This record gives sequence, C-alpha cells and structure tokens, in this order.
Amino acid sequence: MNFLRYEWEDFLKLDVREDQKEIIPYQNEQTAKGLEQSKYMYSVYAEDGRFIAVGGLKHIWDGRAEMFVICSKSVTIRDFVDLTEFGLWLGEIEEYKRIEATASADNKKNIAWLEKLGFERECLMRKYGLKGEDNYLYVRIK
Repeated sequence: MNFLRYEWEDFLKLDVREDQKEIIPYQNEQTAKGLEQSKYMYSVYAEDGRFIAVGGLKHIWDGRAEMFVICSKSVTIRDFVDLTEFGLWLGEIEEYKRIEATASADNKKNIAWLEKLGFERECLMRKYGLKGEDNYLYVRIK
C-alpha cells in the first residue's frame, strides 16, 4: 500500500463503495478542497497502483481529531488488511490524544473495523447521519 499527500481532485475521482454512498452528494469541489486543509490527509493506493481510498485525520482542535476513510468500490479483502495498518498508523499520531470516528449504527462492518483499530464506543448519536440515521461515536484515547 502507498499513501500520498491528498490532492483535492482525488476525492472527486473516487468511485465510492456502496456502504458509504451517503457521501456522494458531498463529493464536490468545495468539500474536496476543504479536506486539503488537513495536515494528515492522504490518497491511498494499492500495491498494484489502484486508487482505493482517501482518508486521514481532520483536526478539530488541539489534541482532538476525527479519523475517516472513504473507500473505492475496487477495494479488496487484501486492501482492507492494508487499510487497517493505515488506520492503526493514524491512531498513533502523537499530536492527538483523542481521535474520534463515527459509524452508522447499522453498519456492522465499519463498527468491527473501528473496534479492530482500538476504538471504543462512547455513545449513540441519534439522527446524526447524513440521512438522519443513528450513528455511534467511537473514540481512541491515548
């Protein structure tokens, strides 16, 4: 896996996975350029050169960030192994003592992945999702 400094055009060309399709209405130039402001934002490529994800840490305030990874439809099981290593690396960035992530309460795969990365469920956020669905807030505290 290779991860390169994120460029806003990458977000626009990402063919988003079905289980993350709620992001598609926000897959625009304004959102893409806004993500570029993040110090720890990356475009992720598989070993064979396929563009498989954008992700990183969005700075909230000193010591606190939100982690996210948006995946391509072309992501394989092997790619998820690599993306797990990427997520673990992000979780170890010393600048942040609290890293947050959200997952739809119905998305068992995302929940399992966050727990594998060492995140703990903190609370249920009702009507928090882009389509009004309930989300769990997960945190990793160092």
